[in-house]
Amino acid sequence: MKPERPKSRRPRMPVAQRAKQFAPFKSLAGLDDVIRRAEEEHRRELESNGIVHVVDPETGSELVSEHIFE
Repeated sequence: MKPERPKSRRPRMPVAQRAKQFAPFKSLAGLDDVIRRAEEEHRRELESNGIVHVVDPETGSELVSEHIFE
């Protein structure tokens, strides 16, 4: 049996406040923006080559079709 965790005397900190507390320690600041730009560039390149690039809304997985629309 697991021992009971001791009770804190302090009130619980809201999750949003905890996230702000640790935000300065994010080691790769800006990485999300770089990835988003690369994905957009890749999607435009595929579309310019006639390849359809779609994300399945139910699963979030990428669907790529090589059908060229004429």
